[in-house]
Amino acid sequence: MSNSKRKTVLLVLTLLSVTASCTELCAQYGTGRVSKIRWTFIRGRVVEVLTGDSFVVVTETRERKRIRLVAVQAPELDKPFGQEAKDSLSAIILDRNVYIEANSNQSASGPIIGKTSVKTEGWVSVNIAMLKSGFARYVRPDTDLLDPWDMTRYEQAADGARTARLGLWQDAP
Repeated sequence: MSNSKRKTVLLVLTLLSVTASCTELCAQYGTGRVSKIRWTFIRGRVVEVLTGDSFVVVTETRERKRIRLVAVQAPELDKPFGQEAKDSLSAIILDRNVYIEANSNQSASGPIIGKTSVKTEGWVSVNIAMLKSGFARYVRPDTDLLDPWDMTRYEQAADGARTARLGLWQDAP
């Protein structure tokens, strides 16, 4: 067998192995299948922070879109730590460019729910930053909205804030 055929066979075997691993992870977390969601990718600049888990972005096509962080629940503004959560999110993203991954099958009337990243010294997950700050709780979403790897990262971020008694967790027993 020639070198190029060997490389092709190895590549195919590697891809099959990766696909099997993804299927196993999905099965472990209850879906038993690889997600069939079609994703929408949005780039824009944050022009307004509404709460500790939602904001408005103006896209590259000059559309205003309301975004909500997936798996992140911050207190309402009139609740304890609500304003602090909004201030924390503002410090991370206000007047900055962001990149949002969202399910394209969402309702057109409500906010777009997705994973948001902001460029600092590299791309940083805004969802995880809010969980790490302690000003938001992790809420396990529909398994199609986050893959098992992301769910684990979000849970760890929230657990770290709770253990360190940050934000909402300052007075927790």
